Amino acid sequence: MQQYLREQIDWPQPFPPEEYAERRAQVRAALAAEGIDAIYLTAPADLTWLTGYDMIWYHLRNLAGLLLEAGADDHGLFFDGRSHTTIISTTPELTDIAWFDRWGLDQVIRFITDTLKGRGLAGKTVATQRWNHSPHA
Repeated sequence: MQQYLREQIDWPQPFPPEEYAERRAQVRAALAAEGIDAIYLTAPADLTWLTGYDMIWYHLRNLAGLLLEAGADDHGLFFDGRSHTTIISTTPELTDIAWFDRWGLDQVIRFITDTLKGRGLAGKTVATQRWNHSPHA
């Protein structure tokens, strides 16, 4: 993240931080109610609704996504390519970033799964959004 860009944000955000936090809390409560440990969200509308992240286009190979863990109380872990450093840096609700480079799709998937394992999610129930724009079938 480029902190100098974050410090230059001088435009109002669509919603206050408390609104985004409440939305993430609602998702976490729904996960817990269903016995799901975490979810990896990739639908553009959901990413925007939960964080304010809004990209011009979503590449079919880009697995930009948000990991929300049911038992956590944070902004979640956002995954994105380094080419989106400016977008990430100017989205205040994105605070914990897992960056991937211009790798092949298999490498990105491995990076995501290894990161989830590193967070203690191996053997846990992690939901994904099926038949979504990203990742596509």
